[in-house]
Amino acid sequence: MIKSLVKTREKLRKNKKGFTLIELLVVIAILAVLAAILIPVVGGFIGSARKNAATADARSVYSATTTYLAQNTGDFSGGYNATTNGISDANLEQYLGGTPTTWNFKITAIDITYDSTTGTSTVHSVTITEPQTGGTSYTFDGVHIS
Repeated sequence: MIKSLVKTREKLRKNKKGFTLIELLVVIAILAVLAAILIPVVGGFIGSARKNAATADARSVYSATTTYLAQNTGDFSGGYNATTNGISDANLEQYLGGTPTTWNFKITAIDITYDSTTGTSTVHSVTITEPQTGGTSYTFDGVHIS
């Protein structure tokens, strides 16, 4: 009788399909640990990519402003969107492409000085705000981003 019980048990064990509850819980625990490790890492990559995009945007605005000032002489020392002696989005559209509504940033300030002896204006820094980074402002002075 014991032999028949052992044979029946072996047959049942051979026909067994699927996973036990313990095996499933172990797999879920491993996946949870991996997710806990990977989510912050991926978040860091996303933040870094956003800052790199902001840096590129600020450099583009700086270059566009520099190009505009090289092609247009005069006093633009009023800076960005000044009522007099200023530079506006309309001045920069042809250099940046698109329109302000299609840009991924908002220009908040452009620091320009005017040299009356040479009759030229020079850009010193550009500040943009990136909506994708929660409204973070970035200032580019031609070399450094802050």
